[in-house]
Amino acid sequence: MARTTIGAATAAIILLAAAPMALAQGNSTASPPADSATQAGPAVPHRVMPGQIRFSQMNGATIYGAQDKSVGDVNNVVLDPHGRIAAVVVKTGGFLGLGGKTLAVSMHDLKITTNKNGTPHIAIDMTQQQLKSAQAYDLTPPNNNANAGSGGSMTPLGPKQQ
Repeated sequence: MARTTIGAATAAIILLAAAPMALAQGNSTASPPADSATQAGPAVPHRVMPGQIRFSQMNGATIYGAQDKSVGDVNNVVLDPHGRIAAVVVKTGGFLGLGGKTLAVSMHDLKITTNKNGTPHIAIDMTQQQLKSAQAYDLTPPNNNANAGSGGSMTPLGPKQQ
Protein backbone atom coordinates (compact mmCIF):
# COMPACT_ATOMS: atom_id res chain seq x y z
CA MET A 1 0.00 0.00 0.00
CA ALA A 2 2.84 2.40 0.89
CA ARG A 3 4.50 1.64 -2.47
CA THR A 4 1.31 2.57 -4.34
CA THR A 5 1.05 5.87 -2.46
CA ILE A 6 4.73 6.72 -3.08
CA GLY A 7 4.38 5.77 -6.76
CA ALA A 8 1.27 7.95 -7.18
CA ALA A 9 2.96 10.87 -5.42
CA THR A 10 6.05 10.53 -7.62
CA ALA A 11 3.91 10.46 -10.77
CA ALA A 12 2.01 13.56 -9.61
CA ILE A 13 5.27 15.45 -8.95
CA ILE A 14 6.62 14.53 -12.41
CA LEU A 15 3.36 15.68 -14.07
CA LEU A 16 3.36 18.98 -12.15
CA ALA A 17 6.99 19.62 -13.05
CA ALA A 18 6.36 18.87 -16.74
CA ALA A 19 3.18 20.98 -17.03
CA PRO A 20 4.93 24.39 -17.28
CA MET A 21 7.20 23.08 -20.03
CA ALA A 22 4.23 21.73 -22.00
CA LEU A 23 2.36 25.02 -21.60
CA ALA A 24 5.41 26.99 -22.71
CA GLN A 25 5.59 24.94 -25.89
CA GLY A 26 1.89 25.58 -26.64
CA ASN A 27 2.09 29.33 -25.91
CA SER A 28 5.01 30.25 -28.12
CA THR A 29 5.60 33.99 -28.28
CA ALA A 30 7.76 33.83 -31.38
CA SER A 31 6.56 36.42 -33.86
CA PRO A 32 5.56 35.31 -37.35
CA PRO A 33 7.77 36.23 -40.29
CA ALA A 34 7.29 39.74 -41.67
CA ASP A 35 5.91 38.40 -44.95
CA SER A 36 3.24 36.35 -43.14
CA ALA A 37 -0.22 36.49 -44.71
CA THR A 38 -1.83 36.66 -41.27
CA GLN A 39 -1.04 40.20 -40.14
CA ALA A 40 -2.77 41.51 -37.03
CA GLY A 41 -5.22 44.34 -37.65
CA PRO A 42 -5.29 47.61 -35.76
CA ALA A 43 -5.63 47.41 -32.01
CA VAL A 44 -9.22 47.20 -30.80
CA PRO A 45 -10.10 49.50 -27.89
CA HIS A 46 -11.10 47.77 -24.68
CA ARG A 47 -14.14 49.97 -24.04
CA VAL A 48 -16.86 51.86 -25.88
CA MET A 49 -15.22 55.01 -27.16
CA PRO A 50 -16.81 58.49 -27.19
CA GLY A 51 -19.18 58.86 -30.13
CA GLN A 52 -19.78 55.11 -30.44
CA ILE A 53 -23.09 53.35 -29.81
CA ARG A 54 -23.71 49.73 -28.86
CA PHE A 55 -26.09 47.66 -30.99
CA SER A 56 -28.12 46.83 -27.88
CA GLN A 57 -28.78 50.57 -27.44
CA MET A 58 -29.70 51.03 -31.08
CA ASN A 59 -31.90 47.97 -31.61
CA GLY A 60 -35.52 48.92 -30.92
CA ALA A 61 -34.67 52.59 -30.47
CA THR A 62 -37.15 55.17 -31.73
CA ILE A 63 -36.17 57.16 -34.82
CA TYR A 64 -37.33 60.76 -34.90
CA GLY A 65 -38.08 62.78 -38.03
CA ALA A 66 -39.24 66.34 -38.66
CA GLN A 67 -40.30 68.31 -35.58
CA ASP A 68 -38.76 65.54 -33.44
CA LYS A 69 -41.77 63.30 -34.16
CA SER A 70 -41.42 59.51 -33.96
CA VAL A 71 -41.31 58.00 -37.47
CA GLY A 72 -40.26 54.44 -36.68
CA ASP A 73 -38.00 52.10 -34.73
CA VAL A 74 -34.68 50.41 -35.49
CA ASN A 75 -35.65 46.83 -36.34
CA ASN A 76 -32.30 45.40 -37.42
CA VAL A 77 -28.84 46.21 -38.76
CA VAL A 78 -27.44 44.54 -41.88
CA LEU A 79 -23.67 44.06 -42.14
CA ASP A 80 -21.72 43.61 -45.36
CA PRO A 81 -19.13 40.81 -45.74
CA HIS A 82 -16.45 43.15 -44.33
CA GLY A 83 -18.39 43.88 -41.13
CA ARG A 84 -19.44 47.40 -42.12
CA ILE A 85 -23.05 48.53 -41.71
CA ALA A 86 -24.77 48.10 -45.08
CA ALA A 87 -28.20 49.26 -43.90
CA VAL A 88 -30.25 50.08 -40.84
CA VAL A 89 -33.63 48.37 -41.06
CA VAL A 90 -36.48 50.55 -39.82
CA LYS A 91 -40.04 49.52 -38.94
CA THR A 92 -42.50 52.35 -39.60
CA GLY A 93 -46.22 52.77 -38.99
CA GLY A 94 -48.33 50.06 -37.49
CA PHE A 95 -49.51 49.69 -33.93
CA LEU A 96 -48.12 47.28 -31.32
CA GLY A 97 -46.02 45.53 -33.96
CA LEU A 98 -48.95 44.94 -36.33
CA GLY A 99 -49.06 46.42 -39.80
CA GLY A 100 -46.50 48.98 -40.70
CA LYS A 101 -43.64 48.66 -43.10
CA THR A 102 -40.00 47.58 -43.00
CA LEU A 103 -37.48 49.63 -44.98
CA ALA A 104 -33.75 50.22 -45.05
CA VAL A 105 -31.89 53.48 -44.57
CA SER A 106 -28.19 54.26 -44.67
CA MET A 107 -26.35 54.65 -41.38
CA HIS A 108 -24.98 57.92 -42.82
CA ASP A 109 -28.52 59.32 -42.94
CA LEU A 110 -29.05 58.84 -39.22
CA LYS A 111 -27.98 61.52 -36.77
CA ILE A 112 -27.24 60.00 -33.37
CA THR A 113 -26.88 62.18 -30.30
CA THR A 114 -27.10 61.40 -26.60
CA ASN A 115 -29.88 62.55 -24.27
CA LYS A 116 -29.21 63.93 -20.78
CA ASN A 117 -29.78 60.46 -19.34
CA GLY A 118 -27.17 58.92 -21.67
CA THR A 119 -29.57 57.14 -24.03
CA PRO A 120 -29.20 57.61 -27.78
CA HIS A 121 -31.51 59.92 -29.70
CA ILE A 122 -31.68 58.82 -33.35
CA ALA A 123 -32.97 61.26 -35.95
CA ILE A 124 -33.42 61.17 -39.72
CA ASP A 125 -34.08 64.04 -42.09
CA MET A 126 -37.24 62.43 -43.51
CA THR A 127 -40.91 62.77 -42.73
CA GLN A 128 -43.18 59.89 -41.86
CA GLN A 129 -44.90 60.42 -45.23
CA GLN A 130 -41.58 60.03 -47.09
CA LEU A 131 -40.87 56.84 -45.18
CA LYS A 132 -44.39 55.51 -45.91
CA SER A 133 -43.91 56.05 -49.63
CA ALA A 134 -40.48 54.38 -49.66
CA GLN A 135 -39.94 50.89 -51.05
CA ALA A 136 -40.28 48.09 -48.50
CA TYR A 137 -37.20 46.10 -47.53
CA ASP A 138 -37.25 42.29 -47.44
CA LEU A 139 -35.05 40.72 -44.75
CA THR A 140 -35.24 37.31 -46.45
CA PRO A 141 -31.97 36.45 -48.22
CA PRO A 142 -32.43 35.85 -51.95
CA ASN A 143 -32.34 32.32 -53.30
CA ASN A 144 -28.92 32.13 -54.96
CA ASN A 145 -30.19 29.86 -57.77
CA ALA A 146 -33.19 32.03 -58.62
CA ASN A 147 -31.18 35.26 -58.70
CA ALA A 148 -27.99 34.04 -60.34
CA GLY A 149 -26.32 36.93 -62.10
CA SER A 150 -28.81 39.53 -60.87
CA GLY A 151 -26.27 41.25 -58.63
CA GLY A 152 -28.78 41.44 -55.77
CA SER A 153 -27.32 44.63 -54.35
CA MET A 154 -29.30 46.68 -51.88
CA THR A 155 -29.30 50.45 -51.93
CA PRO A 156 -30.44 51.92 -48.61
CA LEU A 157 -33.05 54.65 -48.80
CA GLY A 158 -31.95 58.07 -47.69
CA PRO A 159 -32.96 61.71 -47.93
CA LYS A 160 -30.34 62.34 -50.58
CA GLN A 161 -32.02 59.81 -52.90
CA GLN A 162 -35.49 61.36 -52.70
